[in-house]
Amino acid sequence: MSLTIPVQETEDRHVSYCKNGIYDLPGEVAERIIVELHEHPHTISALAQTCRKHRFLIYQPGDTFLWREIYLSKYDDPRRAVYSQHPRSRSISHFDWGHEFRERIWAATYFCRASGDPCGVDLSPESDIQDLRALTAVLSLIDTALPISTCIADLRPEGKTYHEYWSSIPFQRANRLTPWEPASPDLTNNRSTNTMAFLDIVSRNFPATLLKRLDSPEITPEQDATPLSRALHRLAAYYHLISRTDASPAEPTVLAQGMPLLILHKRTYDLTLIKHSRMHGPFIPLSGATADDDPYVYPDDEYNFTVDWSHLSTIAPLMRRILESGADTWMPEYALGADALRPGAWIPPVETSASEGELNNSTSMEHDWAGVEGMWRRIETWLSHSVFEELNGPLWQKIPESQLSIRARHIVPCRLHISSYSQNPYFPSFPNIHFEGQTGMEQWYDIDSTDDNDETNVCYLDGKVSMLADGNVRWSFSMYLGRSKDTGRQWSFEGVQVGGIGSLVGAIGVWRGTNTMGFWWHWKVA
Repeated sequence: MSLTIPVQETEDRHVSYCKNGIYDLPGEVAERIIVELHEHPHTISALAQTCRKHRFLIYQPGDTFLWREIYLSKYDDPRRAVYSQHPRSRSISHFDWGHEFRERIWAATYFCRASGDPCGVDLSPESDIQDLRALTAVLSLIDTALPISTCIADLRPEGKTYHEYWSSIPFQRANRLTPWEPASPDLTNNRSTNTMAFLDIVSRNFPATLLKRLDSPEITPEQDATPLSRALHRLAAYYHLISRTDASPAEPTVLAQGMPLLILHKRTYDLTLIKHSRMHGPFIPLSGATADDDPYVYPDDEYNFTVDWSHLSTIAPLMRRILESGADTWMPEYALGADALRPGAWIPPVETSASEGELNNSTSMEHDWAGVEGMWRRIETWLSHSVFEELNGPLWQKIPESQLSIRARHIVPCRLHISSYSQNPYFPSFPNIHFEGQTGMEQWYDIDSTDDNDETNVCYLDGKVSMLADGNVRWSFSMYLGRSKDTGRQWSFEGVQVGGIGSLVGAIGVWRGTNTMGFWWHWKVA
């Protein structure tokens, strides 16, 4: 006589019996066996196709346990990432564990299967849908990555608090005590399975349709504004600013090799992108603005913007090429790979609810949620003025590529401290952070000074970090002619935090002066 074991199904179904297969096992045992197949997701799919009852067990479980356990066996727990990554995603009550898992597995397969030579590839509405679906799943790996749990800023040098120490010592000494490159802490005990999966997907293969879109020789602002273009260029910008690792030696700049160098420079140094209606930076209005808006009228709502990733995805590879062409090469000690995109490294812990990741009621709204205070390094780059003018003139297509190498750059130190806070109408829990500080100027390294009191080529700066309406973080600051605010503004900087809030990779953007512009990237070092 065979034994049959009743299995509870959903309330609207009757109890059923199965004489064979995994259904003969207790429900929790059957689910545990399926969970162990997480490294072989296609096997789970194959099992679901063996009979109706197996399919019901896998795709219509009575609760979230099965797919939550499968998901957490392969990816980071999003409940630990949502607070620090994106305010609008803090609640996970509707997180579909099964759907998110299957989308990521599908995207990894798509990146591999659809790779190849972009030449001869036809772009179609169907490929648009598939490409956007894959990019959304891959980018979600970064958006829900586990925060770096050990806050680098949570240090007590010489018995002082972090702020007290770096504010008390002379600027020259602070510069000598800090490294050049973004920090690369030991994350052996704080691994992220998301970032490992991200690198595994994008460093091995890249769909031919996506490469063709990136390599397009035409300048098409309308296409750049589509969700597909924003997702693709966001991925490209991320990948150009992360480092290679021993586990992933692939070279990110292959993502821009197909685009002609002249087109890359034209898109990057396009002065028409730097106007009032775009807040003089890499931003696009979310609503209420059209292409015909007056470029000299500043927007009424400075928060109602999203990031122009198509612009940043051309700035990032040029910035990297400039660094790699210098004597210091590509920051040899910067070796975190995609972990540099994880949030939290420079953010002091904030008490949150374990269930939803929401701020505790006793927590002050005024806190350094962006990790602003401390020591930074900033690289600034620009073209020669004559080449810059030619790129923005009617004969730009006649510029020889040899002229495009005429550019300059320097890396300077910067020390910031918070001066005040103001309310953000979209996210009260993330108030605007107003800061001021000191920074080196263009001739900073012309004088090799060991005098702590030497303030040659040091100037004042001030600015603000704010959360845009779509959850991206904006950096906006100005440099002055001298060491005080009375000397007058000379240069303005607009940029975007790359990756999670407080990430090691920092922020990147555009600077402008009188009839000129260039690019900057800054990262925190202490």
